[in-house]
Amino acid sequence: MDRDPADQAQLRQLADQQAALRRVATLVARGAAPEEVFTAVAQEVGQLLPVDQAALCRYEPDGALTFVSQWGSVTAHFPVGSRWMLGGHNVGTLVFQTGRPARVDGYAESTSGTLGAGIREAGLRSAVGTPVIVEGRLWGLIPVASHREQPLPADTEARLASFTELVATAIANTDSRAELARLAEEQAALRRVAVLVAQATPPEQVFAAVAGEVGGLLEVDYTVLIRSDPEDMITVVGGWTATGVALPSPVGSRFEVGGRNVSPLTLRTGRPARLDAHVGVTGSIGNTGAHDWGFHSSVGVPISVEGRPWGLILVAYTRDQRRWPTPPSTRAPPPCTSNSTHPTRPCGWRSATTGSAAPTPPGGPG
Repeated sequence: MDRDPADQAQLRQLADQQAALRRVATLVARGAAPEEVFTAVAQEVGQLLPVDQAALCRYEPDGALTFVSQWGSVTAHFPVGSRWMLGGHNVGTLVFQTGRPARVDGYAESTSGTLGAGIREAGLRSAVGTPVIVEGRLWGLIPVASHREQPLPADTEARLASFTELVATAIANTDSRAELARLAEEQAALRRVAVLVAQATPPEQVFAAVAGEVGGLLEVDYTVLIRSDPEDMITVVGGWTATGVALPSPVGSRFEVGGRNVSPLTLRTGRPARLDAHVGVTGSIGNTGAHDWGFHSSVGVPISVEGRPWGLILVAYTRDQRRWPTPPSTRAPPPCTSNSTHPTRPCGWRSATTGSAAPTPPGGPG
């Protein structure tokens, strides 16, 4: 008995989709680079569905959408690496706002926002987007679009969902490999500092080494070790700069604790503190950081010795980057504590931030 043509078409469609998914899954399983997976996903989706454009986009912390792969006839309008601010009525913004699949039919008449303007210029008429969820958080989306007047098929969202799951797996696998590499770097940093301590290296050299290890691991612009002194004063005892130039305030510089800035927030609460925008900072150290050092954002973490506050370690960006690379819960080190009476033995703080050891300063708390 011959099959109905509609049934045959549906079977071919299913077979084509399974074949496309297998090809992408093979890339993911062998640990292909994310860029290779992203490119393959856009190509497979574009060739599988009746669309003129298929892409993979990532949501950025500053409210932008970045195209990380692209396929189709409108790549010149949305090249890989291009950034578009979210807002208005368009698929990218709708998925971001709801975390759910979205579609817009009659794009030319209803779209808005900067992304919408690009869509109108590209002549796209209808679009569907499906979110990419990585370990419970919205990472991006796979959007597809067509120049045709008629809406995309009703099953488009469901067919895209299988590809978004593979993309999420590839991203999670990459994150896991990066995490292992980062942990290895942290352990290596700890070993280097521990060797200095074991060799009875002078404290000022250990402080400088710790600052350098922390700065390199966090990829910040400045790292500063600060000692708390009597009469509400603090002293710079070690530092590091990404450029290798001398610290604007060299080791030995002293400041009065006060005002609105990371140092008093950290020292007076005994807890990590951050300023994601150095606007409205006050006090001598705050003004120095904002004006002389050019801080745009900073994080401070307390150091304690034998249960007593000793000072803090401060890291900062001078770039206009108000969000740290990963959530603070996984990057900011916990309070530094030590029960050691040895004058240069590392105090035992270690974290996902650096893995470095901050040495117990000679003489204990200042």
